[in-house]
Amino acid sequence: MNRKPHNKITNPPTKENVKLWVIEKYGNDFEPTFLNNIVNEYNKSTIYHNQYAKKLTIKYISENILKWERIYRKQEILYWVKRGWDEKISETKRIIRNKQWYLDNYGETEGLLKFNRKNENISNNCGHSLEKFIVKYGVDKGNEKWGDFKVNSRRDLNFYIRKYGEEKGIISFNNKIKKLAHTLDNYIERHGEIEGTIKFNNHKKSCSRGLGFFISKYGEIDGKIKYKEFKKCYGKASKESMLVFNPIIDYVKEFIDISEIYYGSNNSREFFISNNGKIFLYDFTIKSLNIIIEFNGVKFHVNEEWSNEKKINWKHAIQDISYKDMLNKDTVKKKLANENGFELLTIWSDTSIEENIKKCKEFIKNKLYEIK
Repeated sequence: MNRKPHNKITNPPTKENVKLWVIEKYGNDFEPTFLNNIVNEYNKSTIYHNQYAKKLTIKYISENILKWERIYRKQEILYWVKRGWDEKISETKRIIRNKQWYLDNYGETEGLLKFNRKNENISNNCGHSLEKFIVKYGVDKGNEKWGDFKVNSRRDLNFYIRKYGEEKGIISFNNKIKKLAHTLDNYIERHGEIEGTIKFNNHKKSCSRGLGFFISKYGEIDGKIKYKEFKKCYGKASKESMLVFNPIIDYVKEFIDISEIYYGSNNSREFFISNNGKIFLYDFTIKSLNIIIEFNGVKFHVNEEWSNEKKINWKHAIQDISYKDMLNKDTVKKKLANENGFELLTIWSDTSIEENIKKCKEFIKNKLYEIK
């Protein structure tokens, strides 16, 4: 009985083998530099593979060749010749006009000016923005189309289900989320064991709110004072809010280190922002994602969406404070969070626990794919 030879390779394939496989698959219509770039890009990727085979290699290259073509093809003569330019002009078009090229050809002052102007023109002519939609379609239609574009381009769970189907979509989405997490395994996978461990430990230190953090930020004397203030203002989450936050913590700790989450329970402090001598505490914060979730009890906070009658009759459970003053206080708190780079979601105690959990999960998912 004749068996087909086993295709698995215990060691990464040589560059020469990869070249031969690419030519066998795609033909010999490659500029040498482009073919070398493909091989080099694959070679870089082998650090993430645990097995190597001809089929797996070609599959990986097939999935990435368009990306590499966008990067490298425009730098090659063949790209321009195929589009009707002669070889002399094609040679000038393949030059990479980076910052150094502009400095070498125009001098430091004029070169830098031309380089920045080029980047500005590229930025203005690329990408999508509300302003561009309005210019193209008018105010009403532009706003409508911009809203549709944002929804359709969002890489959330629904996007993956539409693309792969429910079962595979959920698996793919969860895998993407895990890859974005600040975990030791992910850092080692991206940077190698030694550098990855160092970067992970540095990240954990930057998220810490111990005495060392305050001293490094404010100096020896002010740092100790601010640390004492912080300890005094250490907030505790309400039992009611933890009915929502505990399931959220279980959900996010699969792909986010627990030390990045601040929620005022189980030895975790509430995150705070200091402003003009005042300290504002926030209920649930994931600092690495720059998101805050505020759980507002209706006895302590006010909602702009309430009816006029409810606004007039509202009374704070402890303080003697009016609806308007409480609204201003919460608005300042939210604005301060936004100014410090945080996106804030407010959930309410008179909404069901299930609905609040659902809102929090969607908020976290969407933020993950925005920062990606």
